[in-house]
Amino acid sequence: MQKKTNIGIIFAGGLGSRMQGLTGDSYNKTLVKVQGKPLLGHVLERFIKSDVTRIGIAAGHLSEQIIEFLKPYHSLADLVTVVEEELLGTGGAVRNTAFAMGINENFYLANGDTLTNINLEEMSLYYQETGERGTVMALVPSKNPFGDRVVHMESNGHIAYTKLNPASDDLLGCSKLGDTYLVNAGVYLIDIRTLGFIPLGQRSPIDTYISKMVDAGVLFGFPTAAQYFNVNSPLLVDIAEAQWRPQESHGLVRTTIDIIN
Repeated sequence: MQKKTNIGIIFAGGLGSRMQGLTGDSYNKTLVKVQGKPLLGHVLERFIKSDVTRIGIAAGHLSEQIIEFLKPYHSLADLVTVVEEELLGTGGAVRNTAFAMGINENFYLANGDTLTNINLEEMSLYYQETGERGTVMALVPSKNPFGDRVVHMESNGHIAYTKLNPASDDLLGCSKLGDTYLVNAGVYLIDIRTLGFIPLGQRSPIDTYISKMVDAGVLFGFPTAAQYFNVNSPLLVDIAEAQWRPQESHGLVRTTIDIIN
C-alpha cells in the first residue's frame, strides 16, 4: 500500500485571456482575489492544511509575480517554482515540473485558478481502498455542465468516457448525482505510473493525458458533493466571491450516483 501522499503540483501558468477585464496583460490570473485572498492562496493553503508539504508551482506567464507571492509560504511548505522556458501546454507543464522536482511517487495536481473544497485525505484513502489502480479524478456536481468535463463512471469507479464542453446530446448516460451531472473538478491524485502518457519536453495538453488514461483503463472517479468554481471570467469571480465556503471539506459520496454498468 502506498504511503500517504504529501506531494502536490499546482498549475499556475495560463494566459487567462478571458480574465483580462480584471487582470489586463500584466497580472497573473491565479492572483485574482476571492474573499480577500488570491486564488492561488486558496489552493495552496488547502494543500498545506492537508499535509501536502512538498509543492511544485508550474509557472509561466508573469512567473515573477508568482515567485513574489509565494515568499511568505516558504516557511509553511517546501515550495519549488518551475518556470517554463517555452510553452508546453497544461500536460507538458505538469510533466516538466514533476521531472524538475525529481518526483517518483504519486502526487496531487490542482489548477491554480479553480476553487473546490474537496477532502484530499479522503481522496488518498479512496485511492488505496480501490486497489491503487490508476489516477483518480475528483468529481463534483454541476447543474450546468456545458463548459466542464462530464464523465461516464462505471460501478467500480472506472471512468470509461469523458467529454469536455459537451453538447446536450453528449449528456445521455453521463454520471449524475441527483439532478446534477458529475464533472471534473480539476483536482487529481496522479498515479506516478500514468505520468509517462505525457511526453517529456514536448507540448501536450492535459486533455490528451486524460484521453490516454481513459483508453488504458487507468482513470477513476472520486465523486463528491464539493463546491467547484472554475474562476476564468469576471462573472465567475463575482459568483465565487458570494458563494465560496473554504471552511467546508467534502469527501466521497457513496450513494445515489447514477453510473454506467
